[in-house]
Amino acid sequence: MTRLQGTDGVRLPVKLSTDPALNGTTPQESFLDHGVLTEQFMELYLYCRAKELVDAGTAKVGDDIVVGWDPRDPEKHYTSAAMQGILKAGLNVVCLDISPTPLVALYTQYIGANCGIVITASHNNATYNGIKIFTKRGLKLLPSDDDKLSEIVLKTNYQDVVELIPTGTIIDHHDTAVEVFKQYSLLVENSWIVDPGPLSQIHLVVDAANGAIAEAAKLILPEAGFSEVIIVNDGTDGAINHNCGAAELEGGGIIAPDTIKADGKYCNNKAIKKLFELGTKYAEDIKSGGKQVCAAVFDGDGDRLYRIDYDPFERVAHILTGDEISVIQSMELLDMGRSRLYYNTVESDISAATTVSKLGYETHLTTVGDKWILLSAIVEYIKSTLPPSIGSHLDKTVKGGTLSADEIESFLDAEKVDLLYDNRAGFQFIGSEESGHTITTGRLKTADGRNLAVFHGNGMKTLLNTFAVTASETFKVKPKERLIKTCTPFACGYKKNIYVYYVNKNKWRRNSNAWKEAKRVLEKSILKEIDGAAIEEVSMAEDQDMLYLRIICDGSHTASIFIRNSGTEDKTGISLRSPVSMSDTIQKIGHETIKVLLAKLKDQNSIMAQAELRLIEIIASRKSIPEHPIDGFDQKTCDQLLKNMIIKQGLVTSSGTITDMGQWYINISLNKNT
Repeated sequence: MTRLQGTDGVRLPVKLSTDPALNGTTPQESFLDHGVLTEQFMELYLYCRAKELVDAGTAKVGDDIVVGWDPRDPEKHYTSAAMQGILKAGLNVVCLDISPTPLVALYTQYIGANCGIVITASHNNATYNGIKIFTKRGLKLLPSDDDKLSEIVLKTNYQDVVELIPTGTIIDHHDTAVEVFKQYSLLVENSWIVDPGPLSQIHLVVDAANGAIAEAAKLILPEAGFSEVIIVNDGTDGAINHNCGAAELEGGGIIAPDTIKADGKYCNNKAIKKLFELGTKYAEDIKSGGKQVCAAVFDGDGDRLYRIDYDPFERVAHILTGDEISVIQSMELLDMGRSRLYYNTVESDISAATTVSKLGYETHLTTVGDKWILLSAIVEYIKSTLPPSIGSHLDKTVKGGTLSADEIESFLDAEKVDLLYDNRAGFQFIGSEESGHTITTGRLKTADGRNLAVFHGNGMKTLLNTFAVTASETFKVKPKERLIKTCTPFACGYKKNIYVYYVNKNKWRRNSNAWKEAKRVLEKSILKEIDGAAIEEVSMAEDQDMLYLRIICDGSHTASIFIRNSGTEDKTGISLRSPVSMSDTIQKIGHETIKVLLAKLKDQNSIMAQAELRLIEIIASRKSIPEHPIDGFDQKTCDQLLKNMIIKQGLVTSSGTITDMGQWYINISLNKNT
């Protein structure tokens, strides 16, 4: 069975169906054979989802579906088609227009709609688009749901959909929804800002990623209590995530001042340049404790957040990823609940969970994707607040492998379960992805007056919560100590991701040739490089194709290496997690193994893979990076190719020389072609 979805819904580069390259292909063929998402596919996919809800009795004709989007499609080719698909299935569209993902999920629950849809490609560049789907209680679709929906989409004749007459209507709720989001965000239970006074020291630069959060940020943040809020990258003209946004900061670490100079990594990043400008201006005030200069960096659809703090003592800036943010939040919540639960993913720093466990949290690990944290949050809340029979049944269902959000919703409907907010329950949940998704309990007063407990990846809530904690009594220490406490809330380990782009993902499956060879090389390298190491393979039901190895030293889980296909981009990656003291060793193991992926997974039929190889060969011969685009590609595409080659894959240096890995790749590619 072909599954169309990745980690979070469908996501691919976009191309209009009228493009000559598609030559009259069906939406399904364009998606599967050409690797592009067309406006026709948008219409087909959401028609099928809406029809699926009606056929299952979950919704009836005339019911509402909430729809919002990020601004990467200013001509509305894709958003209009998406709404048409829903209307043709007989459902109404409650249109939120440009709105962040957490607002769509929140408003779905606010009005009691059956489904929420976001047209977004999140952190991906503007050449991509995609679809995220929420259920009525805020779950995202799970593998069984994806399989079922994929089957429906693949067997549906698009021409039959074309001939249907829309019977639903579009209702504009944008302004109302934004106001609901504002009131929700500033509620003390959600913001955690009991006393806004300490926030008045903070000059806050907000990077809106030219995305969906800009409007809400302008309405919410000036009222939160900050001394100054400067919002940059707030355009809605389609330049989403271009030289901005959370994806620019992935991996965390320290930003040195030379990175904002000409040709530096962040030379075109307005938010980071503004942060250094203000940090330099107020350096003495920061040192004396009178001011702080920070940045909040969203992704394109507003569900992720990274924080940056300027350090005048070292004249650098510190990036706080989801790991640091979640550990900071765990400090504040200690006295707020009896049940302390901390969920993070395999991508996180191992030390984050170790730190919060010492604070009394019960820690759990999931595979990549905030949908797994959402599922865990809702299941744990039900177990904590509702009769044991309901929680036990739900827990067994999930652990038994029935990974279907629709089935969970049907069970909760049959049991008449409302996730009512109960601040006496003593429930304390923090869910986190290193990438900046942070999930904690929120309280939502719905349109019909109910108070619900809600869980969403919500960059705005994450921003307010994190600054509320670092402005609290816990962080009232000397300025330099406060910076250390904020920016290094735990002894960070080593984290590195090594990617291979433009791959045939079907070649990376459990027990495929590539999978077996990578496992063999990994195990051999680990045992060779780490004295006394034991290897424990962990299989996760959520992602059977992920190869996840724990490295055990002296009886303790010391390091992890895992390989998986990206669910949002055309890449497969090796992720390395270890103590800093093991960084050289673990990196050596990773680089030895990445050769397997380069050799076996690169899709030589991919236009991008072909262009990449051509570009590497040109750089090798000229010993410099070409000044102009190659092979008919535009400058933006070539820039993305170079970025992936230099930063993500390490095949080329920024100065225009080929790395050892790049030369190795050229050699094996030449051998394949001879």
